[in-house]
Amino acid sequence: MHSSSIWSRTQSLLVLYVFRTEKEFNEFRIALDLILNKSDIKRIKIIVLIKDKSQDVLKHSLFSYISEEDIHFFTLELKKKSKNEFGYHLDIARHTAFDLLLCFGKPTKKVLKWLLKIKIQQRIGVNTEGLETFNLNLQSTSKRVKEQVFFTRDTLDKIN
Repeated sequence: MHSSSIWSRTQSLLVLYVFRTEKEFNEFRIALDLILNKSDIKRIKIIVLIKDKSQDVLKHSLFSYISEEDIHFFTLELKKKSKNEFGYHLDIARHTAFDLLLCFGKPTKKVLKWLLKIKIQQRIGVNTEGLETFNLNLQSTSKRVKEQVFFTRDTLDKIN
């Protein structure tokens, strides 16, 4: 690792993952585990954007789930019901600062606006289709999410 790379400087990480399939999500989780085990990151939060609350999701303290319907249209705050039932620790994440945001996939406009209210030093989009709200947009040619995760870590380990 380079001593002053973005990856090596990161102490706190927020990840937004746009859910597509359960198989892909499991692959994403395994790849993320592998890169985090070899990192100096002390605090991590993973937010998974799902289409609707009826999806069967993995209950785990690292993962919070958010959908379009969880966010008030005008205030961009979480609805009370979402905070208590489905958005486990989302409100805490919303009011916590992070060194780095990694966004895998293209989030919806409303979720992106909610996410941008979080205090984050560096915002990196991975295959976000050119959204201009990120400091850096990475484009992985691989369709496999596992390779996208490794590509992202390797790239951030080379950038000061």
